[in-house]
Amino acid sequence: MTRDALPTRSGGGRGTLGLSGPVADVLARAPARGPVRVVALKVGRRGEPVIRVTHAADRAAAAATVANDRRSPDVVAVAVDTLVRAADVFAPIPVPRSAVAGGTGMRAAAVGTDTLRSVQWALDRLHAEQTWALRTAAGRTVAVVDTGVANPPDLAVRLLPGIDLLDGSEGRFDPNGHGTHVAGIVAAVAGNALGVAGLSGGAQVLPVRVLDADGYGWGSDIADGIVWAVNHGASVVNLSLGGSYPDPFIESAGRYATDAGVVVVAAAGNERADGNPVTYPAAFPGVVAVAASDPDDRSAPWSETGSYVSVTAPGVGIVSTYNDGGYANGSGTSMAAPYAAAEAALVQAANPGLDRAGVVATMMSTAVDLGPTGHDDEFGTGLIDPLAAVRAALPSPPAPAPPPPPPPAPVATRTTLSSSARAPVRAGSTVVLTIGVRTATGARVTGTARLCTRRLPARATSCRGVAVRGGVGRIALRPQLGTVAYAAYAGATGLRGSVSSPVTIRVLPVVRTKGGVRVLHLSVGPAQRQRVAVQRVVSRRWRTVAAVTVTRHTDIVLRRLRAGSYRLVVPATAELSGVTTGVIRIR
Repeated sequence: MTRDALPTRSGGGRGTLGLSGPVADVLARAPARGPVRVVALKVGRRGEPVIRVTHAADRAAAAATVANDRRSPDVVAVAVDTLVRAADVFAPIPVPRSAVAGGTGMRAAAVGTDTLRSVQWALDRLHAEQTWALRTAAGRTVAVVDTGVANPPDLAVRLLPGIDLLDGSEGRFDPNGHGTHVAGIVAAVAGNALGVAGLSGGAQVLPVRVLDADGYGWGSDIADGIVWAVNHGASVVNLSLGGSYPDPFIESAGRYATDAGVVVVAAAGNERADGNPVTYPAAFPGVVAVAASDPDDRSAPWSETGSYVSVTAPGVGIVSTYNDGGYANGSGTSMAAPYAAAEAALVQAANPGLDRAGVVATMMSTAVDLGPTGHDDEFGTGLIDPLAAVRAALPSPPAPAPPPPPPPAPVATRTTLSSSARAPVRAGSTVVLTIGVRTATGARVTGTARLCTRRLPARATSCRGVAVRGGVGRIALRPQLGTVAYAAYAGATGLRGSVSSPVTIRVLPVVRTKGGVRVLHLSVGPAQRQRVAVQRVVSRRWRTVAAVTVTRHTDIVLRRLRAGSYRLVVPATAELSGVTTGVIRIR
């Protein structure tokens, strides 16, 4: 790596990222108050980026640090550190342990079959078992640069000693769950009668923790994580994270990886509905940017589009390992990227003589074109096809063996969940949830589905069976607090299982009021220690004249009030939506 090869963008509100321009430009992205992380970039003996972070106490100290770094002949870039976050759409919903252990409707069909394999629609779409019959990714190493990777039973034998760049340990710690979910998509052991299978069929995972428990991390740590992974044997680096700022240090680390022959895969981003910004590191040159598709090969509505999109992979309703030792269902380009990373490892294993460019070209040329002919901004070159990619990569095709009589192919199903609540409902009101189960051809299915719910913001999930007749099952709930639900159909003879997208039910507390002579009676249920504002019309405007904390469902009396028009404002909590009452007359 040379000084000329490093990014030196400047101009506009982003400021100068290299060594040209005034110090003020470098600090354009710094916070107005408080500490500033100043990052300086040097080049190591092997050409690797060497990153140094200085924790300046404030902008003045940061300016002095920038000026000193700019005078150093060894420093080739200096900038303010930036935050990057994990690229998922919603927090994964834990799969009930009863389902994993062989509970009602979800059990292994035979010894050696993973208990949740029937709901892994992505492996069916990507022809996983047929691909493994040709070649697995055994011997290849995929670095998961993320929130860390826990040590669940389905991954334990696949994990290498990694690193936690936040505390210096081996990286087998994941306080968030995102990295463990990503790692399972790549490498969960197949056919061990546990939970799920990863697409690679045998790759090892190198955990590199750079994101915190909330899924956020500094660009400098992510760049360090990429360099560390390359220097410790990774042949593929998965980055299920991103942001709209083109961090120069992540770009430099990515260039170091690609120059070393490592395939770098990144999530394309999930903000199509929020302006569809260009997402980095996915948009950096040489990076395989992965968009997300659903079971019907449609682009996920939140998956970002742009000329930088390389390929598409499944990213909706993906069941994988989780940090509590169990399994969870999540969606996002975070889930699509590791499928492409697993495919890259499969191609590398099929033909170790292919260089990085050859691996990427094989992945893109064998993708199934889903959009307009050729490359397009929504799907790239199309949906990845590991079976076709491995066949194309093999130096010479193996002699075909007489195929055994194929078993009857099970029919795919699609499970949906809808709610009668189109807006927040009053606590204790009846909400009807409708479960729909149909085959891919539209035929209605009769059987038993499971409805799983959890209260906000808790993580514990409870499930119950629901009879489905003629493709429809219904169940009534009376939620007291906000609730998230999803439905799962485990499958039956000749039918594959499927899992619905989640449904969120927002709940309003019940507020009762009664005005009198200088007296106001009120109650709020359920009470969640809300700080209720009592407002009165003063000079034609609502003014807060009192506040009271409600801690239980009892009547509260406010006395000695002036006559006039009043109302109550109950704030929202994590479990409940906010409420503003109508006018209350006090005489």
